[in-house]
Amino acid sequence: MPEPHAPLPTTSSPPPAADHVDFRDGTFHGPVVGVQHHTTYTSADGGFGLADPASRPVAAEADPVAFGVRPVRRPGVHDPLPPYVRRDLDAVLSGWRERHGLLVVTGGPLTGKSRTAWAALLRDTPPGTRVYAPAPGTDLRPLPSLLRGRPGHYALWLDELEGYLGDHGLTAGLLAELTALDVPVVATMTDDVYDEHRFGSGAAPRLLSRARTEAVSSRWSAAELAGLTAAGSPLLDEALARRGTTGVTQYLALGTELAELLLRARLSTSRHPYGRLLVRAAVELTLCGVTGGLRRSLLEQAARRYPAGRAASHRESFESAIAWATELRHGLTGLLVASPRPDHTVWRPYGSLVADAERYGPLTRVDREIWRAALDGTKDSADAHEAVRATGRAAFEASAEAGDPEALRLMALLAEHPSEQLSWYRRAADAGITELAARVGELLLAEGKPEEALPYLRTAAEQPDAAPATARLLGRAHLALAETWLRRGEQGGDLEAAQRLGDLMLGRGDLRAAGNSYSTAESHGYPPAARGRGMHLLLWGEPAEAEMYLARAADAGDPIAATLRKNLRSEDARGPRELETSLEDTMMESVYPWDHTHLGHLREKQGRFDDARAAYEEGHAAGDPYAAHRLARLLHRHGCTEEAAEWSRKAAAGGYPGTATAAAPPATPPPDQEAPPPPTPAPDTVRE
Repeated sequence: MPEPHAPLPTTSSPPPAADHVDFRDGTFHGPVVGVQHHTTYTSADGGFGLADPASRPVAAEADPVAFGVRPVRRPGVHDPLPPYVRRDLDAVLSGWRERHGLLVVTGGPLTGKSRTAWAALLRDTPPGTRVYAPAPGTDLRPLPSLLRGRPGHYALWLDELEGYLGDHGLTAGLLAELTALDVPVVATMTDDVYDEHRFGSGAAPRLLSRARTEAVSSRWSAAELAGLTAAGSPLLDEALARRGTTGVTQYLALGTELAELLLRARLSTSRHPYGRLLVRAAVELTLCGVTGGLRRSLLEQAARRYPAGRAASHRESFESAIAWATELRHGLTGLLVASPRPDHTVWRPYGSLVADAERYGPLTRVDREIWRAALDGTKDSADAHEAVRATGRAAFEASAEAGDPEALRLMALLAEHPSEQLSWYRRAADAGITELAARVGELLLAEGKPEEALPYLRTAAEQPDAAPATARLLGRAHLALAETWLRRGEQGGDLEAAQRLGDLMLGRGDLRAAGNSYSTAESHGYPPAARGRGMHLLLWGEPAEAEMYLARAADAGDPIAATLRKNLRSEDARGPRELETSLEDTMMESVYPWDHTHLGHLREKQGRFDDARAAYEEGHAAGDPYAAHRLARLLHRHGCTEEAAEWSRKAAAGGYPGTATAAAPPATPPPDQEAPPPPTPAPDTVRE
């Protein structure tokens, strides 16, 4: 940057005019107007006139950044300029000053024009050369007079030469004066701007026709790349590895700009909050080991897992966000780089963003929800899925072994087998992450270890924010333990244990096991077993025998047995028509999820095909896949096999477990055989 300058030295120029004009000796024949003209020259230093030559910096000691060379400002990078690597053009430019007074280095966006031109200035000017770098628009006409007769060597530096053209700037005449004074001029221009001025109209073509002009390419030759590797700069090594389709210098400049762009997008006034999170998600998914392109579904899933993700996705559409993220900067690249595939478009983050994130901190700072998204999003690719696991294990295993609770949690998330997952979760819960206790208990239950699960589930259930599923799991553990100990009591001859085990088995629906336990109690004449035995026989389809046991229990003073016996002997049992009317009346007040299907069932029993079909269709529309299953059976019995197969597929698609395959029509059951019961939802799992 231009430095402050001392006042211009005193010269032998005429003294300044006074602030009045003396007309006393003039002869006038009409009105006279006196006009006083003042000429001023502005400089890069913000004052009047060009700075004292002695105040100009020596080229070899100057900071190139102050003269327009783009600095590298990235997170964790302290040196704003990596070492200069010689370009093939350097050899071509060697000795340019001997034959040309003006050197113009051109090139595309961010190709390193200024750095190459500065290297040429340093290489081909004498030691101690002082450099003038005026601001665009400075009047350069006084420069020859200012330098004429001055000791030492001087050069004029005009980065982006187009800002210095015109009558008051650099002209062919001024260049001739400077050349005569042995003052070289080094300038830069983009290729497009150079062509516009070189082959346009006005005075610029005449000036540029006298220049030594060379273009810097964004592509690096094998020799240049070898020099890049030999430089021993981590930043240059990074550029070589991550530049993608951009050049090395373009990578370095873009990295600075993209880092600032992403940082600015964090402001509350940003118009692209969702776009920023998509970029962040892309970077962190890449850190997690998701290589190759990132699909839209994975990007959205990960972005919405950030605390502000869902709100941001409501403020900005995906289309707007991805357009901002992929917008080309300097015509080269966006924050995200799109890569079309035959079936869809995928994206990846620009390499500098990933490098910045790696310097910013360890992988342990990536939220576990992003790791979860990475694992979920790669399930369809075994190699990608394992790559995520391997990346995570390498990052967290040492910390986990040292007892770090968060690392233990993430190792459990990354575990491939349930037993391995249980081991990590258990260590994490034991290390104090109480919210994992429920997950540990659930996994222990799945392994058939209710006694080990019980303390974890009790700890989880006692938390103020415990999920209802935790209480259910705790109940399951107690039931499993109850069965274990009641069976042991039964085996030891305890008749109450046998009776209660029978009740437990009856409630589970295991009629055979329940019958065995009741028989044990009955064989020893244990009275409380009578009611359970009666209920067992009733479910077994033996109402007459069941009535005898219920009578025994009722006569012994069991009120529940008495009620069951009364209902069993009642002659007021309702038929399908009465049940249908009762169900229709009930549905006028409130409708349960299965009501339409049950209504169809009752109408089917009465042989009302169309009415049953209508009810089944309503049941399916209400979300009951069992309705589709029953309608498929009904249609098959009436010879509508193709339509039956279609409804069978709908039942399977809805998750009905009674349909073996979606394509096969259901078999026709015997007239006295009912369809399987409606599907029971799978138990909720406690999610870490």
